[in-house]
Amino acid sequence: MKKAKEKASFRLARLSDAGGDLTKQWVVVYYAWSEKQEKLLRKRVIIKGDSIVERKRDAEMVIKEVNRQLKSGAIVDPEFPVDQTPAPVKLALVPAIDPTSNLSAAIDYFLAIKKNSLKANSHKTYRSSLKLFRTYLSDKSLVRLRLNQFTAAHAHTYMDYVLADLGLSNKSFNKHLGVLETLFNFYQQRGQLKINPFVTVKPLAERPGRHTAFLPDQVGRIRDACVLTQDHQLWLFLNFIYYTFARPQSELRLLRVGDILDRTIRIDAENAKNNRTAHVLIPPPLEKLLIQHRIRDYQANHYVFTIDGIPGPKPAYEKYFYNQHRRILNLLKMTDQSYDLYGWKHTGVIALYRATKDVKLIQRQCRHSSLDQTDKYLRDLGLFLNEDQFGKLESI
Repeated sequence: MKKAKEKASFRLARLSDAGGDLTKQWVVVYYAWSEKQEKLLRKRVIIKGDSIVERKRDAEMVIKEVNRQLKSGAIVDPEFPVDQTPAPVKLALVPAIDPTSNLSAAIDYFLAIKKNSLKANSHKTYRSSLKLFRTYLSDKSLVRLRLNQFTAAHAHTYMDYVLADLGLSNKSFNKHLGVLETLFNFYQQRGQLKINPFVTVKPLAERPGRHTAFLPDQVGRIRDACVLTQDHQLWLFLNFIYYTFARPQSELRLLRVGDILDRTIRIDAENAKNNRTAHVLIPPPLEKLLIQHRIRDYQANHYVFTIDGIPGPKPAYEKYFYNQHRRILNLLKMTDQSYDLYGWKHTGVIALYRATKDVKLIQRQCRHSSLDQTDKYLRDLGLFLNEDQFGKLESI
Protein backbone atom coordinates (compact mmCIF):
# COMPACT_ATOMS: atom_id res chain seq x y z
CA MET A 1 0.00 0.00 0.00
CA LYS A 2 1.34 3.43 -0.91
CA LYS A 3 1.63 5.76 2.03
CA ALA A 4 0.12 9.20 2.05
CA LYS A 5 2.58 12.05 1.69
CA GLU A 6 3.71 13.18 5.11
CA LYS A 7 3.54 16.94 4.43
CA ALA A 8 0.29 16.90 2.52
CA SER A 9 -1.71 13.97 3.82
CA PHE A 10 -4.66 16.19 4.81
CA ARG A 11 -5.88 19.72 5.42
CA LEU A 12 -7.83 20.39 8.58
CA ALA A 13 -11.54 21.08 8.43
CA ARG A 14 -12.87 24.64 8.39
CA LEU A 15 -16.30 26.23 8.21
CA SER A 16 -17.54 27.98 5.08
CA ASP A 17 -20.53 29.93 6.41
CA ALA A 18 -21.70 31.80 3.29
CA GLY A 19 -20.98 35.08 5.04
CA GLY A 20 -23.45 34.24 7.81
CA ASP A 21 -26.38 34.01 5.37
CA LEU A 22 -28.90 31.45 6.68
CA THR A 23 -30.66 31.27 3.30
CA LYS A 24 -27.55 29.69 1.80
CA GLN A 25 -25.87 26.37 2.46
CA TRP A 26 -23.16 26.20 5.12
CA VAL A 27 -20.52 23.51 4.81
CA VAL A 28 -17.46 22.23 6.61
CA VAL A 29 -14.65 21.79 4.08
CA TYR A 30 -11.63 19.52 4.50
CA TYR A 31 -9.06 17.73 2.33
CA ALA A 32 -8.24 14.05 2.76
CA TRP A 33 -5.73 11.85 0.98
CA SER A 34 -6.93 9.52 -1.79
CA GLU A 35 -4.85 6.38 -2.30
CA LYS A 36 -6.50 5.65 -5.63
CA GLN A 37 -5.74 9.08 -7.10
CA GLU A 38 -2.64 9.76 -4.97
CA LYS A 39 -3.66 13.30 -4.17
CA LEU A 40 -5.73 15.34 -1.75
CA LEU A 41 -9.45 15.42 -2.45
CA ARG A 42 -11.77 18.19 -1.32
CA LYS A 43 -14.64 16.95 0.83
CA ARG A 44 -17.49 18.72 2.58
CA VAL A 45 -20.17 18.14 5.19
CA ILE A 46 -23.44 20.10 5.04
CA ILE A 47 -24.24 21.97 8.25
CA LYS A 48 -27.84 22.20 9.49
CA GLY A 49 -29.62 24.55 11.86
CA ASP A 50 -32.29 27.25 11.93
CA SER A 51 -30.10 29.90 13.53
CA ILE A 52 -26.50 31.05 13.35
CA VAL A 53 -25.92 29.70 16.86
CA GLU A 54 -27.27 26.24 15.94
CA ARG A 55 -25.21 26.05 12.76
CA LYS A 56 -22.02 27.13 14.48
CA ARG A 57 -22.61 24.58 17.21
CA ASP A 58 -23.18 21.83 14.61
CA ALA A 59 -20.10 22.94 12.66
CA GLU A 60 -17.95 22.92 15.79
CA MET A 61 -18.88 19.28 16.50
CA VAL A 62 -18.30 18.23 12.89
CA ILE A 63 -14.93 19.99 12.66
CA LYS A 64 -13.79 18.41 15.92
CA GLU A 65 -14.71 14.89 14.74
CA VAL A 66 -13.30 15.34 11.21
CA ASN A 67 -9.99 16.67 12.48
CA ARG A 68 -9.75 13.85 15.02
CA GLN A 69 -10.15 11.27 12.24
CA LEU A 70 -7.76 13.08 9.89
CA LYS A 71 -5.05 13.25 12.55
CA SER A 72 -5.50 9.53 13.27
CA GLY A 73 -4.71 8.69 9.64
CA ALA A 74 -8.14 8.52 8.01
CA ILE A 75 -8.20 8.64 4.22
CA VAL A 76 -10.92 8.81 1.59
CA ASP A 77 -10.70 5.44 -0.16
CA PRO A 78 -8.32 3.12 1.70
CA GLU A 79 -7.03 0.13 -0.24
CA PHE A 80 -4.75 -2.54 1.17
CA PRO A 81 -3.65 -6.08 0.33
CA VAL A 82 -5.74 -8.80 1.95
CA ASP A 83 -2.75 -9.99 3.96
CA GLN A 84 -2.22 -6.63 5.66
CA THR A 85 -4.08 -5.15 8.57
CA PRO A 86 -5.54 -1.78 7.59
CA ALA A 87 -4.37 1.11 9.72
CA PRO A 88 -6.46 3.98 8.32
CA VAL A 89 -10.21 3.92 8.39
CA LYS A 90 -12.63 5.36 5.89
CA LEU A 91 -14.18 8.60 7.06
CA ALA A 92 -17.70 8.10 8.33
CA LEU A 93 -18.91 11.60 9.03
CA VAL A 94 -22.23 11.49 10.83
CA PRO A 95 -22.73 14.68 12.83
CA ALA A 96 -22.79 13.90 16.55
CA ILE A 97 -26.05 14.39 18.42
CA ASP A 98 -26.23 16.42 21.61
CA PRO A 99 -29.15 17.58 23.79
CA THR A 100 -29.63 20.68 21.62
CA SER A 101 -29.86 18.75 18.34
CA ASN A 102 -33.28 18.81 16.72
CA LEU A 103 -35.55 15.76 16.82
CA SER A 104 -35.31 15.11 13.10
CA ALA A 105 -31.51 14.81 13.25
CA ALA A 106 -31.78 12.63 16.37
CA ILE A 107 -34.15 10.25 14.57
CA ASP A 108 -31.85 10.02 11.54
CA TYR A 109 -28.81 9.26 13.68
CA PHE A 110 -30.68 6.65 15.74
CA LEU A 111 -31.86 4.80 12.60
CA ALA A 112 -28.37 4.92 11.08
CA ILE A 113 -26.84 3.34 14.17
CA LYS A 114 -29.59 0.75 14.61
CA LYS A 115 -29.44 -0.35 10.97
CA ASN A 116 -26.38 -2.51 11.63
CA SER A 117 -27.68 -4.17 14.80
CA LEU A 118 -31.32 -4.85 13.96
CA LYS A 119 -32.82 -7.49 11.72
CA ALA A 120 -34.30 -6.15 8.49
CA ASN A 121 -37.90 -6.56 9.65
CA SER A 122 -37.20 -4.89 13.00
CA HIS A 123 -35.47 -1.96 11.31
CA LYS A 124 -38.45 -1.68 8.96
CA THR A 125 -40.76 -1.48 11.99
CA TYR A 126 -38.58 1.25 13.52
CA ARG A 127 -38.58 3.23 10.26
CA SER A 128 -42.36 2.91 9.92
CA SER A 129 -43.10 4.05 13.49
CA LEU A 130 -40.62 6.92 13.35
CA LYS A 131 -41.94 8.04 9.96
CA LEU A 132 -45.37 8.39 11.60
CA PHE A 133 -43.79 10.26 14.51
CA ARG A 134 -41.86 12.59 12.19
CA THR A 135 -45.02 13.34 10.16
CA TYR A 136 -46.82 14.29 13.36
CA LEU A 137 -43.92 16.52 14.43
CA SER A 138 -43.94 18.22 11.04
CA ASP A 139 -47.71 18.79 11.11
CA LYS A 140 -47.42 20.32 14.59
CA SER A 141 -44.32 22.39 13.65
CA LEU A 142 -42.26 20.46 16.20
CA VAL A 143 -39.73 18.82 13.91
CA ARG A 144 -37.07 21.39 14.83
CA LEU A 145 -37.75 20.99 18.54
CA ARG A 146 -34.55 20.18 20.39
CA LEU A 147 -34.04 16.73 21.83
CA ASN A 148 -33.96 18.06 25.39
CA GLN A 149 -37.09 20.15 24.84
CA PHE A 150 -39.37 17.18 24.15
CA THR A 151 -41.25 16.60 27.39
CA ALA A 152 -43.52 13.99 28.94
CA ALA A 153 -46.45 16.26 28.03
CA HIS A 154 -45.41 16.07 24.37
CA ALA A 155 -45.12 12.29 24.67
CA HIS A 156 -48.60 11.85 26.15
CA THR A 157 -50.13 14.19 23.56
CA TYR A 158 -48.57 12.20 20.73
CA MET A 159 -49.69 8.83 22.09
CA ASP A 160 -53.21 10.25 22.58
CA TYR A 161 -53.08 11.19 18.90
CA VAL A 162 -52.01 7.64 17.97
CA LEU A 163 -54.89 6.13 19.91
CA ALA A 164 -57.71 8.62 19.31
CA ASP A 165 -57.00 10.37 16.00
CA LEU A 166 -55.45 7.44 14.13
CA GLY A 167 -57.69 4.88 15.79
CA LEU A 168 -54.93 2.29 16.07
CA SER A 169 -55.41 -0.87 18.09
CA ASN A 170 -53.94 -1.36 21.56
CA LYS A 171 -51.33 -3.65 20.04
CA SER A 172 -50.27 -1.03 17.47
CA PHE A 173 -50.27 1.62 20.21
CA ASN A 174 -47.89 -0.49 22.27
CA LYS A 175 -45.68 -1.14 19.25
CA HIS A 176 -45.28 2.58 18.56
CA LEU A 177 -44.73 3.27 22.25
CA GLY A 178 -41.98 0.65 22.36
CA VAL A 179 -40.15 2.20 19.41
CA LEU A 180 -40.28 5.70 20.88
CA GLU A 181 -39.20 4.49 24.31
CA THR A 182 -36.23 2.85 22.60
CA LEU A 183 -35.40 6.04 20.66
CA PHE A 184 -35.27 8.26 23.73
CA ASN A 185 -33.66 5.56 25.87
CA PHE A 186 -30.89 5.44 23.25
CA TYR A 187 -30.01 9.05 24.05
CA GLN A 188 -30.63 8.74 27.79
CA GLN A 189 -28.07 5.93 28.00
CA ARG A 190 -25.57 8.17 26.22
CA GLY A 191 -26.03 10.94 28.76
CA GLN A 192 -27.83 13.23 26.32
CA LEU A 193 -31.10 13.11 28.28
CA LYS A 194 -31.84 12.91 31.98
CA ILE A 195 -35.35 11.47 31.61
CA ASN A 196 -37.05 9.45 28.90
CA PRO A 197 -40.27 11.42 28.19
CA PHE A 198 -42.15 8.27 27.16
CA VAL A 199 -41.44 6.36 30.38
CA THR A 200 -44.62 7.66 32.03
CA VAL A 201 -46.85 6.50 29.16
CA LYS A 202 -48.34 3.16 30.16
CA PRO A 203 -48.88 0.37 27.62
CA LEU A 204 -52.45 -0.68 26.97
CA ALA A 205 -53.94 -4.09 27.67
CA GLU A 206 -53.86 -6.36 24.64
CA ARG A 207 -56.19 -9.16 23.76
CA PRO A 208 -54.49 -12.48 23.04
CA GLY A 209 -53.68 -12.84 19.35
CA ARG A 210 -56.46 -14.18 17.16
CA HIS A 211 -54.46 -17.12 15.82
CA THR A 212 -57.03 -19.88 16.16
CA ALA A 213 -55.80 -23.40 16.85
CA PHE A 214 -57.02 -26.10 14.47
CA LEU A 215 -59.27 -28.92 15.66
CA PRO A 216 -58.22 -32.54 14.98
CA ASP A 217 -60.76 -32.99 12.18
CA GLN A 218 -59.60 -29.74 10.56
CA VAL A 219 -56.00 -30.95 10.69
CA GLY A 220 -57.07 -34.13 8.88
CA ARG A 221 -58.95 -32.20 6.21
CA ILE A 222 -55.99 -29.91 5.57
CA ARG A 223 -53.64 -32.91 5.34
CA ASP A 224 -55.94 -34.57 2.80
CA ALA A 225 -56.17 -31.36 0.78
CA CYS A 226 -52.36 -31.07 0.67
CA VAL A 227 -52.19 -34.66 -0.63
CA LEU A 228 -54.94 -33.99 -3.18
CA THR A 229 -53.19 -30.87 -4.51
CA GLN A 230 -49.79 -32.59 -4.22
CA ASP A 231 -48.49 -29.73 -2.09
CA HIS A 232 -46.27 -32.01 -0.04
CA GLN A 233 -43.88 -29.22 0.90
CA LEU A 234 -46.68 -27.18 2.47
CA TRP A 235 -47.67 -30.15 4.63
CA LEU A 236 -44.02 -30.56 5.65
CA PHE A 237 -43.85 -26.84 6.48
CA LEU A 238 -46.99 -27.09 8.64
CA ASN A 239 -45.54 -30.11 10.44
CA PHE A 240 -42.39 -28.14 11.22
CA ILE A 241 -44.49 -25.42 12.86
CA TYR A 242 -46.64 -27.98 14.69
CA TYR A 243 -43.72 -29.92 16.18
CA THR A 244 -40.99 -27.28 16.63
CA PHE A 245 -43.14 -24.23 17.53
CA ALA A 246 -40.84 -22.16 15.30
CA ARG A 247 -42.04 -18.91 13.74
CA PRO A 248 -43.03 -19.53 10.13
CA GLN A 249 -41.71 -16.41 8.42
CA SER A 250 -38.53 -15.40 10.22
CA GLU A 251 -37.31 -18.80 11.42
CA LEU A 252 -38.65 -21.73 9.38
CA ARG A 253 -38.64 -20.01 6.01
CA LEU A 254 -34.93 -19.25 6.45
CA LEU A 255 -34.01 -22.65 7.92
CA ARG A 256 -31.06 -24.35 6.19
CA VAL A 257 -30.42 -28.06 5.76
CA GLY A 258 -27.33 -27.79 7.96
CA ASP A 259 -29.49 -26.54 10.83
CA ILE A 260 -31.18 -29.96 11.03
CA LEU A 261 -28.98 -32.07 13.29
CA ASP A 262 -29.39 -35.67 14.47
CA ARG A 263 -31.85 -35.00 17.28
CA THR A 264 -32.38 -31.25 17.28
CA ILE A 265 -32.96 -28.33 14.96
CA ARG A 266 -30.85 -25.23 15.42
CA ILE A 267 -32.67 -21.89 15.27
CA ASP A 268 -29.99 -19.38 14.35
CA ALA A 269 -29.71 -16.17 16.37
CA GLU A 270 -29.81 -14.14 13.16
CA ASN A 271 -33.37 -15.33 12.52
CA ALA A 272 -34.64 -15.88 16.07
CA LYS A 273 -36.89 -13.25 17.63
CA ASN A 274 -34.89 -13.20 20.88
CA ASN A 275 -31.54 -12.94 19.02
CA ARG A 276 -30.23 -16.11 20.65
CA THR A 277 -29.26 -19.36 18.95
CA ALA A 278 -31.26 -22.24 20.40
CA HIS A 279 -32.10 -25.87 19.68
CA VAL A 280 -35.51 -27.54 19.61
CA LEU A 281 -36.12 -31.28 19.75
CA ILE A 282 -37.15 -33.34 16.71
CA PRO A 283 -40.15 -35.51 17.72
CA PRO A 284 -40.42 -38.97 16.07
CA PRO A 285 -43.26 -37.99 13.66
CA LEU A 286 -41.19 -35.08 12.32
CA GLU A 287 -38.09 -37.27 12.05
CA LYS A 288 -40.14 -39.70 9.94
CA LEU A 289 -41.01 -36.88 7.53
CA LEU A 290 -37.38 -35.71 7.37
CA ILE A 291 -36.34 -39.22 6.34
CA GLN A 292 -39.21 -39.51 3.88
CA HIS A 293 -38.25 -36.25 2.16
CA ARG A 294 -34.51 -37.04 2.49
CA ILE A 295 -33.91 -33.50 3.71
CA ARG A 296 -30.48 -34.20 5.21
CA ASP A 297 -29.22 -35.46 1.82
CA TYR A 298 -29.23 -31.94 0.36
CA GLN A 299 -26.40 -29.42 0.60
CA ALA A 300 -26.00 -28.06 4.11
CA ASN A 301 -26.12 -24.41 3.01
CA HIS A 302 -29.36 -24.86 1.03
CA TYR A 303 -32.65 -23.57 2.39
CA VAL A 304 -35.10 -26.31 3.39
CA PHE A 305 -38.14 -24.50 1.98
CA THR A 306 -38.19 -23.01 -1.52
CA ILE A 307 -40.75 -22.30 -4.24
CA ASP A 308 -39.42 -25.35 -6.11
CA GLY A 309 -40.71 -27.73 -3.44
CA ILE A 310 -37.27 -29.09 -2.52
CA PRO A 311 -34.27 -27.58 -0.71
CA GLY A 312 -32.34 -25.07 -2.79
CA PRO A 313 -30.05 -22.01 -2.72
CA LYS A 314 -32.86 -19.44 -2.50
CA PRO A 315 -35.54 -19.39 0.23
CA ALA A 316 -39.22 -19.01 -0.56
CA TYR A 317 -40.36 -15.40 -0.60
CA GLU A 318 -41.97 -14.03 2.53
CA LYS A 319 -45.66 -14.51 1.63
CA TYR A 320 -45.23 -17.81 -0.25
CA PHE A 321 -46.39 -20.25 2.43
CA TYR A 322 -49.01 -17.84 3.70
CA ASN A 323 -50.52 -17.80 0.19
CA GLN A 324 -50.25 -21.57 -0.23
CA HIS A 325 -51.89 -22.13 3.14
CA ARG A 326 -54.66 -19.62 2.43
CA ARG A 327 -55.36 -21.38 -0.89
CA ILE A 328 -55.92 -24.67 0.93
CA LEU A 329 -58.11 -23.01 3.57
CA ASN A 330 -60.24 -21.36 0.90
CA LEU A 331 -60.58 -24.71 -0.84
CA LEU A 332 -61.97 -26.12 2.42
CA LYS A 333 -64.24 -23.08 2.97
CA MET A 334 -62.26 -22.14 6.10
CA THR A 335 -62.37 -18.44 5.31
CA ASP A 336 -62.20 -17.11 8.90
CA GLN A 337 -59.09 -14.90 8.91
CA SER A 338 -58.17 -16.09 12.42
CA TYR A 339 -57.00 -19.33 10.82
CA ASP A 340 -53.43 -18.77 9.72
CA LEU A 341 -49.95 -20.29 9.78
CA TYR A 342 -49.29 -19.21 13.36
CA GLY A 343 -52.31 -21.23 14.48
CA TRP A 344 -50.29 -24.40 13.82
CA LYS A 345 -47.93 -23.47 16.65
CA HIS A 346 -50.87 -23.13 19.04
CA THR A 347 -52.26 -26.43 17.75
CA GLY A 348 -48.95 -28.18 18.43
CA VAL A 349 -48.56 -26.67 21.90
CA ILE A 350 -52.08 -27.74 22.90
CA ALA A 351 -51.45 -31.28 21.63
CA LEU A 352 -48.11 -31.58 23.44
CA TYR A 353 -49.53 -30.25 26.71
CA ARG A 354 -52.48 -32.63 26.64
CA ALA A 355 -50.21 -35.56 25.78
CA THR A 356 -47.53 -34.90 28.41
CA LYS A 357 -48.62 -32.18 30.90
CA ASP A 358 -44.88 -31.41 30.88
CA VAL A 359 -44.70 -27.63 31.15
CA LYS A 360 -40.89 -27.65 31.30
CA LEU A 361 -40.77 -29.48 27.96
CA ILE A 362 -43.11 -26.92 26.43
CA GLN A 363 -41.01 -24.08 27.84
CA ARG A 364 -37.88 -25.55 26.25
CA GLN A 365 -39.53 -26.26 22.89
CA CYS A 366 -41.08 -22.76 22.82
CA ARG A 367 -37.73 -21.29 23.88
CA HIS A 368 -39.39 -19.26 26.60
CA SER A 369 -37.11 -17.52 29.08
CA SER A 370 -39.20 -18.50 32.11
CA LEU A 371 -41.96 -20.82 33.27
CA ASP A 372 -44.10 -17.76 33.99
CA GLN A 373 -43.99 -16.91 30.30
CA THR A 374 -45.05 -20.47 29.44
CA ASP A 375 -47.79 -20.39 32.09
CA LYS A 376 -49.23 -17.18 30.63
CA TYR A 377 -49.05 -18.59 27.11
CA LEU A 378 -50.90 -21.76 28.12
CA ARG A 379 -53.55 -19.77 29.95
CA ASP A 380 -54.07 -17.60 26.87
CA LEU A 381 -54.71 -20.84 24.99
CA GLY A 382 -57.31 -21.87 27.56
CA LEU A 383 -55.07 -24.43 29.24
CA PHE A 384 -54.45 -24.51 32.98
CA LEU A 385 -51.53 -26.03 34.81
CA ASN A 386 -53.68 -27.45 37.61
CA GLU A 387 -56.73 -28.45 35.58
CA ASP A 388 -56.52 -32.12 36.68
CA GLN A 389 -56.76 -31.16 40.35
CA PHE A 390 -60.54 -30.78 40.03
CA GLY A 391 -60.76 -34.53 39.47
CA LYS A 392 -59.99 -34.98 43.18
CA LEU A 393 -62.85 -32.75 44.28
CA GLU A 394 -65.66 -34.78 45.85
CA SER A 395 -69.30 -34.03 45.12
CA ILE A 396 -71.61 -32.92 47.92
